[in-house]
Amino acid sequence: MCFKTGGWRRPLIILLAGVAGFALDARAQEETRILTPQAVDPRGGAVPPPIFWTPQNPLLGSGPGAAVLKPWKDLEHELYQEHKVALNIFYTLIYQYASAVTREPRDLLSGRFDLAMNWELLHIPNVGHSQFQFLLRSGQVIGHNRNTALGRNAGVISGINNLRDEEADTFNIVSWTQGLFDDRAAIVIGKIHPNQYIDLSPVANDESKQFIGGPFDGTQTIPNLGNYTPGVAVLIHPNDEFYTHTVLSDTLGSPQTGVRSVLDGFFTVSNELGWTPQFNDDLKGQFRIINSHSSNRLTEGYGFALSADMTYKERFIPFVRWGRNFATNIAPFKEQFSAGFGIMKPFGRGGDMFGAAVAWSRSNNPSVRQETMLEVFYRIQVTDMLELTPDLQFVFNPGAQPASDLVVITSLRLRFKF
Repeated sequence: MCFKTGGWRRPLIILLAGVAGFALDARAQEETRILTPQAVDPRGGAVPPPIFWTPQNPLLGSGPGAAVLKPWKDLEHELYQEHKVALNIFYTLIYQYASAVTREPRDLLSGRFDLAMNWELLHIPNVGHSQFQFLLRSGQVIGHNRNTALGRNAGVISGINNLRDEEADTFNIVSWTQGLFDDRAAIVIGKIHPNQYIDLSPVANDESKQFIGGPFDGTQTIPNLGNYTPGVAVLIHPNDEFYTHTVLSDTLGSPQTGVRSVLDGFFTVSNELGWTPQFNDDLKGQFRIINSHSSNRLTEGYGFALSADMTYKERFIPFVRWGRNFATNIAPFKEQFSAGFGIMKPFGRGGDMFGAAVAWSRSNNPSVRQETMLEVFYRIQVTDMLELTPDLQFVFNPGAQPASDLVVITSLRLRFKF
């Protein structure tokens, strides 16, 4: 079955009808709290807790689906309270339409299932926590060949859908984290995601909840940053203001491979020196200096990047990034700049988010045009378990579509949390 132009309406109507049925007759309720994985450590140190409590205020309350899943949610809470096992299971569905393409189709429906676990196995006083992590991921292109990519059809070189996963089922992360010196340092080893430790922004790092476009999910001039590959990360947080992260990763590794490519001897080393000042009760920041060296079968070279975030009252978070790579065939882009902001709890609704950002990208190929992307989105916490995000991307001078000066990508994203 193929969803051609005009033929996408029926599945989209069915999808929206299912969402409406899921939320129908839901009662408004007081602010609830759910367990969510944590990327930034609220307690200080190099080993964050597996989960923490996040305030939510769903638009339509908990929804009828909450009663169906209540036994599962009770089990999930018990696993964490009794055994420190944190599960994060969700399915993300995204529909996108391009205003101009070089080939059909011009619209695409895709989905991704994520099953993540973080198990805090041990805590040794004055030493640190021991954690085991894994991430199982399964991506689908619905109604078309799984190699179909709307970004390629639209000629956008920086990526319009970082959620899309061409492989069916992969273990993207299988790693062990060991805290040291009372968690002021940590070592992570296994199959890792370098972006978890290098250039991690609080509002521009998660394509399932924040920006969808590639330029806003980590600097694309840093080699291997968005990969899932065998590696080692050394994290040192001597105090609450300064830290350093060093990541050694296998350049040839991927979600589809195990550890065999390590023997080829091509690696990427990335270093981040960070400063996290607390200016006052309302304002804090995070400033990063990043350098990298990478090698593959064709070449080797260095890269450099700067990035910063500011957080005002935990709600307004502007960010800026710049990166430059000094070798060809190492990173996706030679130079890239991006800036934007996220507003948490707009209109006072916990779980909602508004974001806007712009990115300029220069390819390693001098014959390809320099590309600029503007993206805006609004994430709505519909129920405890459902998020709905309308998203617009305006791509100026798409690098692989010289005949067009502007391509508009319209997206609708649904995220179901189990």
